[in-house]
Amino acid sequence: MSLSKPANITLRYADWSHDHHFICALRRRVLMTAQDGSTLLDSDMQDAHALHVLAIASMIASTDDVNSTTQPVATARLLTSGQIERMLVLPNWRGQGIGTGLLTALLRAAQERRYPTTWLLAPLSAIDFYSRWGFQLDGTIIDTGNGYYQRMVLMDQTAMLPMDITWRSLGVTAGRMSLPKQSLLGLTIATLATQTRHTLEILTPDFDPALYDTDTVFDAVQQLALTRRGRLPVRILLFDKETLVYRGQRIIELARRLSSDIQIRAVPDELTEQCDRMVLADSVGYCLTRSHNPRLTLVDFNSAAEVRRLRRHFDQLWESSSVHQALRRLYL
Repeated sequence: MSLSKPANITLRYADWSHDHHFICALRRRVLMTAQDGSTLLDSDMQDAHALHVLAIASMIASTDDVNSTTQPVATARLLTSGQIERMLVLPNWRGQGIGTGLLTALLRAAQERRYPTTWLLAPLSAIDFYSRWGFQLDGTIIDTGNGYYQRMVLMDQTAMLPMDITWRSLGVTAGRMSLPKQSLLGLTIATLATQTRHTLEILTPDFDPALYDTDTVFDAVQQLALTRRGRLPVRILLFDKETLVYRGQRIIELARRLSSDIQIRAVPDELTEQCDRMVLADSVGYCLTRSHNPRLTLVDFNSAAEVRRLRRHFDQLWESSSVHQALRRLYL
């Protein structure tokens, strides 16, 4: 039975006692040297104490969407010393951002564990890549006998956060994350919007221009509206109507010109207490900030079940809403 491309790639932290056979099998299959330049062994004494991460690909049969299989395709580990190593991805799965996912997962874990230093030994060809993550050169070049490597240290633990968002792929990368910094909300919304291909729903009190009146979001909304014309691909619900009307944002003008493709409604005052801030991308991705906990934003790029639940609530509000009197001129 032939298999199509992966329907889903999930990253999870591994339990060495239960998952060591997966990790060792990956190490045996990858005919390469470890990140530190030493010969890649199946296991060593540090494995039992290290934190491991696995990337699992879910494959759907091209001839039968019901049957599927899963396959570990990548792994890496974080030592108690703060060193990240043994990062490897099966050759056929490279170039899809999986290695970036491994790195972000371990950097996040190192931050949560409050390791004073996070470091790695980088091949000379990868120095520029790790530099973009905030790693800095530390010490001299090391000759391991299998090549030259440079010790690099992550000086700012928060430098990796934007990469943790932008590497994610809508409908592919599963796993809920919470935004540790609200300053990343705009980047998250822009990343979701640019990957949306079918429907985009937004529930917001004030249509904050810092989040929505950016070139990236505007271009994504305009492209979606034009490519999905006549199918109402963009729906926006507001529960602080007066703020929006006088801001003159570009999406408002776009909604006036493409009123069959972008619609803006106002939530009735009696229902505003039920409103959380959310962005729903296609049928799989969401960004959610609860009204009772505005400092916590949850994000997932591949959670169809949660999006279905959130969309039911959005649809209920949509059916109860109408074009606010102050917004009617958009459609005249």
